[in-house]
Amino acid sequence: MEKRLLFTMALFLTGVFSLSLAITSYVDPVGFPAPWPDNPSQPLASYEFNSLNDLIDYYPTNSWNVAGGILSLTASGERRAILDGNEGWGDYVVRSFGRITDGIQSGGSGYAIYVRATGTARNINAYAFQVDPGLGNKFALRKVTDGRESGVLASGTPAADFDWLEWHEVTIVAMGNTFTMFVDGIEVLRYTDSDNPFMNGRVGLRSWGPTQVEFDYVRVNESTSATNEWIPYTYSRDPIYDASGNTDNSNGGTSPRQEADFVSSHNLPAIQFFADCDNLMFRMVLAKNPLQLQGSGTPYKSSTWNILIDIDGDGYRDFAIELDGTDQGIAPDDIKVYFSTIKDQYLYDNDLIWKQDSAKHLISPTNADGEPGRPADWDRDPSPLVWDFGRTRVIKYVDPSLGTVYLLDIQVPLAALDATSRGGPKLTADDIFQLAFTTSSNTNNPLQKDLAFQGTYTMALNKPIPFGDLVNSCGHISQIPLTSRISVSGCGPSTIEAFVLDSHTAVSGVIRSTVTSVKFYYYFDYNGNGVADDGFEWVLIGDATAVDQFNPWRLQWNNSQVPQGDYIIKAVVRDDQGNTMDSYVQYNSGELREVALLENTCSSISLTVSGKAFEDRGDNGGPFVSGVDLPKTNVRVRIYREADGNDAISNGDVFVAETNTDSNGNYSFGPLPQYRYYVVVDSKSVAPTALNSGFPPATPWAEQTFKREFKDGAYNDVQAFGGLDPSISDRFATWSKSVSQSTFQHLSAVDLSESTQSVSGIDHGFSFNVIVNTNDTGDNGFRVAGNQGTLRQFVLNSNAIAGANAARFVMQTPQNSSFGSNSWWTIQTQAALPDITDTQTTIDGTVYTVQGNIINSNVSNFGGGLAGIDKIAIPQLNGKEIEIDCNGLEYVLRTSATAGGFSLKNIAFFNGGGTVGDATAPVIINGQNFNLDNIVSGARADGSRPEDSNLNR
Repeated sequence: MEKRLLFTMALFLTGVFSLSLAITSYVDPVGFPAPWPDNPSQPLASYEFNSLNDLIDYYPTNSWNVAGGILSLTASGERRAILDGNEGWGDYVVRSFGRITDGIQSGGSGYAIYVRATGTARNINAYAFQVDPGLGNKFALRKVTDGRESGVLASGTPAADFDWLEWHEVTIVAMGNTFTMFVDGIEVLRYTDSDNPFMNGRVGLRSWGPTQVEFDYVRVNESTSATNEWIPYTYSRDPIYDASGNTDNSNGGTSPRQEADFVSSHNLPAIQFFADCDNLMFRMVLAKNPLQLQGSGTPYKSSTWNILIDIDGDGYRDFAIELDGTDQGIAPDDIKVYFSTIKDQYLYDNDLIWKQDSAKHLISPTNADGEPGRPADWDRDPSPLVWDFGRTRVIKYVDPSLGTVYLLDIQVPLAALDATSRGGPKLTADDIFQLAFTTSSNTNNPLQKDLAFQGTYTMALNKPIPFGDLVNSCGHISQIPLTSRISVSGCGPSTIEAFVLDSHTAVSGVIRSTVTSVKFYYYFDYNGNGVADDGFEWVLIGDATAVDQFNPWRLQWNNSQVPQGDYIIKAVVRDDQGNTMDSYVQYNSGELREVALLENTCSSISLTVSGKAFEDRGDNGGPFVSGVDLPKTNVRVRIYREADGNDAISNGDVFVAETNTDSNGNYSFGPLPQYRYYVVVDSKSVAPTALNSGFPPATPWAEQTFKREFKDGAYNDVQAFGGLDPSISDRFATWSKSVSQSTFQHLSAVDLSESTQSVSGIDHGFSFNVIVNTNDTGDNGFRVAGNQGTLRQFVLNSNAIAGANAARFVMQTPQNSSFGSNSWWTIQTQAALPDITDTQTTIDGTVYTVQGNIINSNVSNFGGGLAGIDKIAIPQLNGKEIEIDCNGLEYVLRTSATAGGFSLKNIAFFNGGGTVGDATAPVIINGQNFNLDNIVSGARADGSRPEDSNLNR
């Protein structure tokens, strides 16, 4: 790897207050001008790894190697090192440049930077900042005490498509007991340690598992380097080393006068930058003094020094900041801010949005154009080497390589970059942009003289110029590319276009982007809110192509082949350094999200899923019959997408939407993309037509009888008595959309993966009368788990629902009692059933198939013979399909005096409580006009004597 001197700062996003209108007067906003930042401090240590002498303690010794300025961690297992330094170091900033070369595996791979390290490598005390693909692709912080790591104290996730095998700069800021980690300029975690924090120590390195790691450098600076120092502005991570005079091949076609000539040395980059979220400050290194302290047009010579700002990556300035030394008006010379969206670098007079004097009187500053006195009255620094005019400053500086040069400092308030009065943007601390620096001798043409650029490029007004790395107005530089704009236009095909902010370069004098790949993805935005929260996945559309190897990036997309609906379009960008960024999440959690929102009307494919929830009044499990069955309003219905590939609803499947049926019982979902879905119905929201007085709506609970599905391109009607598992009650978690929180019983599969037309009639029928299992909880509470589809729930339903109710046994659990070839169902009651209180209730133990045929699995006959002295013939009884084990209870079934017209048929009761001659009985009737028919008491369903102990009662 080529060795480079890299200067970078971590980028983080913070909010800032700025004025709502562009500044048009000479009144300074509060806090402007601000104090100038400090000059860059010397590093506490710089480990360039020319030898292993940079490591003061390390193990195993054969796992650490140096070659060509690269430190390699080879072999496998635990490897630790402490770098040569001072255990007394307290607050500092660590910057490392490293990469994983091999050995990534789940559960045990990665590397760490130790901060505030004391002790030995084996018994280290430190904070370990981990680059940890083995920990589910995360960045993590742990505290290490005597060599033993804590659990994860804080963690962060990388951007989408983060390449763990590329070079990445990891920056850690240790300030007091607060620690911040940045990766490639993006803040990934922050932690404050309030539990006996480590306050001082060296820096170290670690790797584990099979991970192979290389480090180019580790540098330690004082903490002020992260808060109050000039930093070099960069192109692709490199500071600008601009050549001087005739050797400079980046210019406007004419040689600049020396006060307009950017110069640099290895120790002094041509451009430096600082910002504090309220003010932007720029430093230019010039060959000669730009000051003219006498005559007209003071205090600067007749040149302009320009900062061009590109906010969309097209290579044309959007904002421009100009220190105009050509101003022949009222002294001092002005600082001007321009804004335009014209693809032209020219500074038109009518594009001026803000201006202010470049100097401010020390004692009697004005709020108008011009300051009283002369430059001596504006200079606030007594040094003969410094002319500090507040808003601008010039420093005479002797560089060891260049000799005498001049540092020109310019600052403007962030509030000045407000173009809202012209229909443009207002820059805030959340905005990211690129910079370019030029000089000229013309007020309106900023490209006439020099360009601060390390390469060959001839500027022109009608073509783009190379801009550098991304920066924000809090003073932080990032090398991560940023999508600044995405648009979709046209139909069949549509054109997707994106502009990408990333450092520019020049090849053979032609500007080129350092972006190497732009991939477009779509997401189906079901709810149309512009957020990917609908349970779908990002789908690759394709790879874009750069126009003239620069901007914009374009792709033709035939969106007539995807269904109608709302879509989110994003870009995933990668540059030639391996940096990637997903425009939906940029930078960490979508703070600078940039997507295109598309309503796709180009397609003829329109997919919806619709159906009806109804009460099956015939209890027969058939499809909806108008005029017979009852549509159910306000029934809760959800739709989930199959996501884990097992073609059954499971924890890996994802929620899409929820709705309630309308007054006709109808629901609809759509438009939808082509996937397999599950329509899920909440049985507890199926309400009867009318309730008896005193019963709350939560009392009744219907059981499913019918559903329709759509699979393999065909509809399928299912007599779905009892739902998916008739022995289990429906558990529809209204408080959670996650499948894992529910036990859905009533759902239909709808496979639209190959469909081009809508699917309708996905109906669900329910009954309050069907009994499908032998369960009994003994609990008469509201909708108790285990009661759905049981005899107990039928009794609860019949009491609560106004009108006649007749139980229908459609048993979906197997017979649980038998003798010989005969079998039947036994229900063991855990407590007495609720007293039957409503009129016209029927419990008939006849059992039906789902097709409506009577089941006769108990063909036994018993009883009969002659009775009494008259020898009256008693007919035999047929075996019963349903028997109730009374479980020693004094009674099981009792009617109240209000329960007129009660009918009980074809059921056997045994194992009742009480003693001979008392008032106990399995069934107690108190109402009028009752009917008991084919009831067996004291014997089993086949007429046999209960043989188990204590059952013959």
